[in-house]
Amino acid sequence: MSREVLAKARRIVVKAGTRTLLDDGQKPDLVLLRRLLGEIVELEKAGKVVIFVTSGAIGTGMAPLGLTKRPDSIEELQAAAAVGQSRLMAIYNSILEPLGYAVAQILLTHDDFQDRRRYLNLRNVMGVLEGKKALPVINENDTVGVDEIKFGDNDILAGLVANAVDAELTVLLSDVDGFIMDGAVQGEIREVTAAVEAAAGGTTGLGSGGMISKIRCAKTVTASGGSLLLIHGKKVTLKEALEGKAGTLFLPTGTRLDHRKRW
Repeated sequence: MSREVLAKARRIVVKAGTRTLLDDGQKPDLVLLRRLLGEIVELEKAGKVVIFVTSGAIGTGMAPLGLTKRPDSIEELQAAAAVGQSRLMAIYNSILEPLGYAVAQILLTHDDFQDRRRYLNLRNVMGVLEGKKALPVINENDTVGVDEIKFGDNDILAGLVANAVDAELTVLLSDVDGFIMDGAVQGEIREVTAAVEAAAGGTTGLGSGGMISKIRCAKTVTASGGSLLLIHGKKVTLKEALEGKAGTLFLPTGTRLDHRKRW
């Protein structure tokens, strides 16, 4: 694995999926969260800039609403997100505050990336937060989102955020050890080819999570000159990941673009 790419990355987007963030009881995994947020703070102290893209709002909001399984209707999903988002941020703040940090919550929709003014506003606020003891925590605004504009388990959201903030590296924390092809976890993927997409299960519209959306995220990031690392979020620490000890690294296929071309 090209450790040089990982070691040199200064601006990093870390995205955690719902299955990583929640425990077997479908509640926030406090042990995992303390470890993960603690590692992010250590990276910040080491001079890195970290943006945390989080899933888990819907899953966190289900129990308080008496829901035992993920609802099918958009309205119920939105209601669960409305309850879960504040609870999730409260947990993050309770972990970060003793470390001297606070949550800077940013909720986004697809329109925020399509509209040039809103895109620039996002870049501006991220610029203000850089260097401050406030961790940008980004999630899709599920309370107003509709089915047609869902990002896909926040993988696509992570890729769009990475491009918006000029991140050199995007780390996807998942429930798999890496990208499996030909029966084995691949250490590196130099290009997302048709064979890679087929191994991920093919391509389907905007995607709805799973490996397909992770491959789409990888294509978005690598085409603009960034790298993407897919790791098992519960098994591998960020420190281990950035040392190249696990996961699959998707290498850049394009050159670094200026922010307008990225938009």
